[in-house]
Formats: sequence, structure tokens, C-alpha cells
Amino acid sequence: MQKQQTVWQSGNLTDWSPATGTPVTLDGVNQQTFTDVLNGPSRIFYKVRVNDLDRDGDGVSDWTEQHVLGSDPLAANSSRSATGVDANQDGVVDTTYSGDYVTLVERLQGTAAAGGFPGSGSGGGGGTGIASGSTAISRTQAARFLTQSTFGPTVEDIQAVQEQGYASWITQQAALPATLHSPYILGIYNDIRGQRTGRGYSYGGSDNEYFLFGNNMMTAFARGAVNGQDQLRQRMAFA
Repeated sequence: MQKQQTVWQSGNLTDWSPATGTPVTLDGVNQQTFTDVLNGPSRIFYKVRVNDLDRDGDGVSDWTEQHVLGSDPLAANSSRSATGVDANQDGVVDTTYSGDYVTLVERLQGTAAAGGFPGSGSGGGGGTGIASGSTAISRTQAARFLTQSTFGPTVEDIQAVQEQGYASWITQQAALPATLHSPYILGIYNDIRGQRTGRGYSYGGSDNEYFLFGNNMMTAFARGAVNGQDQLRQRMAFA
């Protein structure tokens, strides 16, 4: 039902406390029985409070996680890792919010200065979680940037762009060693001229006349595009 029902009791309709006992669920309906309440020396009043169910305690209801975010209602950081934020905007990270809660706020408010978390990661704080500018980078913005600059965003890359900012991420990518295609081609060439222990490539001929087909160059490129850490360089080469 994704709702939590609790029974509260009071003797004066002003001061309320959780009622004793545990409800029993029958056919999807919570039921709780109280005995001898009419025979006591004083009156007892009861009421039912209905709240959104939040089983992982991340501040996002189970219903919202399942139907809005698509996240796991039993894991507080299923959409991203927990994020340190500067809640009082004094320049110092002072609290941590669950990853799913941060994702929800970004979805509802965006990350402009008028909305979202101040200092939730963005744009050049060097990974400290403190935004250096007035606008932070949302997950959607980071994913769009990575779609243009890599062969597809990953959760880790999205968070890296949010924490480092666009410029720092590009600088970090440029400093990575190049993923070369030639070692793969040289490796399969030596293999086909030798023991031929690997057959994960295209070749023709027979006996001592084996040769490699040209489409192995595409395989080398695909390996670099999928596995290369220097995604920006690989994407630029493709362009």
C-alpha cells in the first residue's frame, strides 16, 4: 500500500502518544483491537495517522521512489551516492543527504541558485561538494554533456562531472594515457602467424596462408570506445 498507519491515543485530545499494541494485517488491511477501553476510570481517545511509507529512511517515500525516480525503496543511495551539502550556506559542508533524496530535489527544483542544494556539487569545487559558482550541474545536465563527450554516460561519470565541473573533467581526461588501437592489431597478427590460440578475430586462408580481414580495425576501435578510460579522446577520434 506504500502507506504507514499508526494509532495514537490521548486522554485530553491535546497530548497524543503512540498507542500500545501492534496492528495485524489481514487481506491487506491493518487491524488493531483495544480491549476494556470503555470500562476504564478515564476516557481514552484514539486517532489514526497515515504517512507515506519510507522503508529505507532516506526522506523519499516508497511511492515516489518506485513511480517517479525509479530507484530502490529499500536502498537510500540506489540512484547515486550520498552527497555532502552546505545546508546553511556558510561555505562549509555541514550535513549529508541520501543520494535518492538529492536526486528527487534535482528532479523537482533543478540546481539553479533559486533551487536545489547549495554546494551540492558542481562546478568546480574540486570534489569538495561546494559549488564555486551560482549554478550546480544536475544529473540530467551531466548526462547530456557525457553523451556528447563520451560513448555514453555512466553513474560514476555523471557524479564525476557534478563534483569536478566541466572544465576540470576535460582537463582530467586530457591527462589520461591514450588507449591505442595498434597493440590489439599487433597481438592478433602475431597470434595468427604463431600458435593461433585466440580466435576472437576475423581471418581467412588456411595452413600457412592465414590472413586478417580489414574489419579487425573496427574491432580495435570498438574495444577502445567501450573499455578506454580516455573517453573524451576516443570520442574526438570518432568525430
